[in-house]
Amino acid sequence: MSYEQKIQAKIEYAENKAEQLKQDSDAFFSKGFCERTGIPMGQPILVGHHSENRHRNTIKRYESQMRKHLDAHEKAEYYMQRAERLRNNKVISSDDPKAITKLQEKIKVLEEKRQSIKTQKKEGKEFPWYTLPYISRDIRRLTQRIEILEEQQQIENIEEETGDITLKVDKEDNRVKLFFPGKPSLDTRTKLKGNGFHWSRYNGCWQRMISDWAISSAREIISGVEQK
Repeated sequence: MSYEQKIQAKIEYAENKAEQLKQDSDAFFSKGFCERTGIPMGQPILVGHHSENRHRNTIKRYESQMRKHLDAHEKAEYYMQRAERLRNNKVISSDDPKAITKLQEKIKVLEEKRQSIKTQKKEGKEFPWYTLPYISRDIRRLTQRIEILEEQQQIENIEEETGDITLKVDKEDNRVKLFFPGKPSLDTRTKLKGNGFHWSRYNGCWQRMISDWAISSAREIISGVEQK
């Protein structure tokens, strides 16, 4: 799956999730309290009557369901916004195979802008004092990102087994992956999270973006796991 296809799949997942949550929430609120519970409007709880507990429990269930569907409505909004962010995202992701080219293009634009400002300053036009320093800062930052990405490109695919744990460096997915035979101990999970690894349900492993440091951290974590 290409990078563009992955982004499109994320957009479609977010849109489908939002639609599903919204439909569930709307379906619940399409019926009122009386229709949902069968309790007539204004019917008081008859204290001491045999119906008292049933009446109270019905109200509690309804309130619980209402909170659940209010949460679903908020989640639907979150997924709709997530889909919109993905669709309009201008940030260059390190996962993008064209990241270096795109970063170089941004640097070229900034360099041309910097040169244009220098020329205009010589001709007498005034700019805020921070204009050129900020452009130079952005160029340095983007240049450093390119250097990091170029270093990452030199990393080879790896698949190592230590006991029943597998370490995999997946360049296609741009991830360092750790496969455990079961759920790691709390101590191991703490170390994984502390080193930037997170659980991927999709890949069935703990993973983080590729780097030499990530590979070293993965090996160190594995070495501290007691093998069966």
